[in-house]
Amino acid sequence: GGQYVKNHGCDECPQNTYSTGVTSCTDCPSTQTSPEGSTKCYEKLYDVIIKTAEKNNARTGGTFTVKITGDKGSDTVSVAGIERDEEKTLYLIKDIGLPSCVTVYNGGENGVQLSWVKVSHGSYTTTTFPFPDYWIEDHDGDSPELGNCRAKCPPRYGKDGKLCKPCGVNTYNSQDTASACTDCLSTQISPEGSTSCKNVICTGGQYVKNHGCDECPQNTYSTGVTSCTDCPSTQISLEGSTSCSNVTCESGKKVENHDCTTCLTNTISPGGDSRKCERCKGNEKSDEGAGSRITFTCESGKKVKNHGCITCPKNTFSLGGDSIKCERCQDNEKSDEEAGSCVTVTCSAGKFVRNHDCEECPRNTYSRGCTAINCTACSSTHFSDRGSGSCSPVICESGKKIENHSFATRMNDTFSLGGNSTKCERCQGNEKSHEGAGFCATLNCTDGEAAYNHTCNVRPYNTFAKSGDTNCTKCPSTKVSNLKASKCEGSVTL
Repeated sequence: GGQYVKNHGCDECPQNTYSTGVTSCTDCPSTQTSPEGSTKCYEKLYDVIIKTAEKNNARTGGTFTVKITGDKGSDTVSVAGIERDEEKTLYLIKDIGLPSCVTVYNGGENGVQLSWVKVSHGSYTTTTFPFPDYWIEDHDGDSPELGNCRAKCPPRYGKDGKLCKPCGVNTYNSQDTASACTDCLSTQISPEGSTSCKNVICTGGQYVKNHGCDECPQNTYSTGVTSCTDCPSTQISLEGSTSCSNVTCESGKKVENHDCTTCLTNTISPGGDSRKCERCKGNEKSDEGAGSRITFTCESGKKVKNHGCITCPKNTFSLGGDSIKCERCQDNEKSDEEAGSCVTVTCSAGKFVRNHDCEECPRNTYSRGCTAINCTACSSTHFSDRGSGSCSPVICESGKKIENHSFATRMNDTFSLGGNSTKCERCQGNEKSHEGAGFCATLNCTDGEAAYNHTCNVRPYNTFAKSGDTNCTKCPSTKVSNLKASKCEGSVTL
């Protein structure tokens, strides 16, 4: 490291370059420098030459101290007093970096006029930089003045205008580069001019508040720590307590939110440390703030509900006592409101029991009444009106038949004698009838026609029929006939 390859060997890197052991050297950045043979670059530091001069044409006697601080360090020199009209260059202040502040100690009543000179490494060419208008002077050990050349204060001090003043109560400064004092935590304290804070220590029943101690509020406690702890909801405490105690309530009350709460109607509590009001059962009740319950019973026709008795509705019943339900009557039973039992429903003829009441039988059904729960259907040959106790037979006129508890007229070519007939008879093929007929009439066909399907039909070739025939007769094989023939005639020539 610090060398580079040259003429088959190694040579040291020149000034303002560096090497970590590779074949060549690397230039330092413009803000850095290095001597020959360096393995790294260094920040350029400033050298300062202090020059003194009289201030306000005054003489300064004795010796005073000058401290210059830069961003890389600080240095202090003792400076001899000067006579009027005298100017003298003093010591060289090295390696402090960029000067930022100068402090003059015991500089005399009138002080001195100072300036500094920047000295560059190597060439030592000088440039004069006057000091700012203000610098820190500490003549008698009092609070040092805070000048523009110093933006921060020493330990135990904080910035106040142009002065560094002692940190106030419950604040501190432990650094010589702080611009202000830092507040202590609310759980800490410090006297004036402190470099640190101390924790507040409180006694039992107290807690830390605003850099001091205060009593714990009601229903909280403390054993001397920084905060108070809430008592459980079943316990209480006075202000400034170190512990909590149990809440004890009277009968009929429960423990709630560090106090006793009265139980509501129909709830009870034995008191003490009980945290709950027990709810009474349905057949029990209690007044507000009660410690015990009262069991009660209901009269016949009533049931227990919501800690009281309510009336059973119509068509239900209850035996009373501690019953919590009104029983429903059977469909063929009924009851009035507030009943202790049900009675059987009895209906008159033509009615049946339904939904705890009597209802008329529909048409073509009947009932003999009493406790019947259904109506009986009439046979298809009988009928009845609504609310009937029996069925009557259906009687039809000639030409009609019984059908579905009534009569019906049939189509052509059928007949019925009426009465209790349930069927219309069909006429023969050589007979016919009109709709609603009570008998069939024989067809009267002419020669050459035959009765078929209740009508007279013309006969085909080579057949014949006589008046009154129901069928055509086929001619012999040796004879022929025309349409509508009454006989066959002629012969067949082969």
